[in-house]
Amino acid sequence: MQNSKNDEYINQSAYKTTHVNKDYEDRLLSIVLSNNKKAGQIIPYLVEEDFVFYENKIFFKIVSSLYKANLSINDDHIIDFAEKNKYEAVVNRQLLTYYYSINAFSSNIPTYLKEITRLTQLRNIEKGLIEVQNNIQKNVNIDTGDILWEIQKIILDVDRTKINSDFLTAREVSEEYYKNLQIRRLEKEGSITGLPTGYNAFDTVTQGLQPNELIILAARPGMGKTALALNIAINNAIKQRNVAFFSLEMSPEQLMARIYSIVTEINSFKLKKPSLLTDLDLVKINSARNKKIEPMSLFIDDSVGTDLENLIWKCRRLHKVNPLDLIIIDYLQLIPTKKQGRNAESRQQEVGRISRALKTLAKDLKIPVIALSQLSREVDKREQKRPQMTDLRESGNIEQDADIIMMLYRESYYNTKKQNDDAREQLKIDGEDIGVPIDLIIAKHRNGPPFDTKLRFIMSQGRFEDHDDDDKSNKYEKMED
Repeated sequence: MQNSKNDEYINQSAYKTTHVNKDYEDRLLSIVLSNNKKAGQIIPYLVEEDFVFYENKIFFKIVSSLYKANLSINDDHIIDFAEKNKYEAVVNRQLLTYYYSINAFSSNIPTYLKEITRLTQLRNIEKGLIEVQNNIQKNVNIDTGDILWEIQKIILDVDRTKINSDFLTAREVSEEYYKNLQIRRLEKEGSITGLPTGYNAFDTVTQGLQPNELIILAARPGMGKTALALNIAINNAIKQRNVAFFSLEMSPEQLMARIYSIVTEINSFKLKKPSLLTDLDLVKINSARNKKIEPMSLFIDDSVGTDLENLIWKCRRLHKVNPLDLIIIDYLQLIPTKKQGRNAESRQQEVGRISRALKTLAKDLKIPVIALSQLSREVDKREQKRPQMTDLRESGNIEQDADIIMMLYRESYYNTKKQNDDAREQLKIDGEDIGVPIDLIIAKHRNGPPFDTKLRFIMSQGRFEDHDDDDKSNKYEKMED
């Protein structure tokens, strides 16, 4: 049936591919024709590209058009559409009879769909790699960065087609959910299902950072967002959870200086001016270095200015060797893309594209991804400076893509220098800096209620603690009163 046309189509469009399954193509179309009620389980999840064989491609085009027009998929409508659009030589009564004769079971729809979309992915990879190979052969001076970008595009395109292949039956999802429910039921009181941040109030409400989630941590410059992200990274890496940290404005050495200050609880100024360090400080540093810092499972990217495509590539490559538990990116607006330039998309569109790519990365790796973000300068101009979601800078699709949006607000940020100096003197107990209060505002929580909580920010060490941590807080509360 249309063999010569099929052979020509396969050879021309799929590079003589072997990644085809006519039997599954036929069975899916047979179910669509024989059982209109099942069309909604098939047509929305496929495209013409998924069908290699010519008559199947044209038949799918017809039934898809009927489905979108809310018309019944029956013999008369199909033949009428074929004749009006000059497809009668391919789609005719003979082809319909053939589809009716196929023995296909609707219970196997997920199996058929997975295989058909898997083959589409393989063909796209095959075609893309052949094009890359041809480009390399034709241009001996081609930049290796351009080659990596072309390969990364192939991967991203496959990620997009993969969405339609990830089908699970209600039974499969239910069984997995019920199994997890039973496990959680037996866990001790206070345990959480996700990755802990180390901050009790946040972890209690959210159940920790969940797999597949994109978490946005936003604040004005200098508010403490990098410090909080680094604290979360340390709290997990010390427990031997694999954390990848990308800083697009700080070197690994600068980050490590912050890590030493956080872990040792030594004033960061003393680490910048080592002559101020005491013998006791050196004991603390050596102990932290050997017992906590160097054994940490923390991976710091050492290339400032990594673009989106390379960042994603690095995450995937690292995840294969050391399965990651968490990715942190500081910060979103600094991520360049290959599309920047004279004809680049608007920055808002670009940031939206970045947030979608990071959300896809979180889903593919099945881990949480934290992306830091700037807030608009408009926050500083208004009388009420407490941030809102609309303050996200160049928000694009951030609000839509993010599962959690959290923002930092520190009232002392807007005080005069004298007010802050006076406050810092008051917030000391026996010469020890006990920190300033800072609000952690959960403005969006896709799987729960939005809420606010307080933390304590020990700015001299870049360290965050729970607001109600030990008796320091009791003394602090009295000072607040």
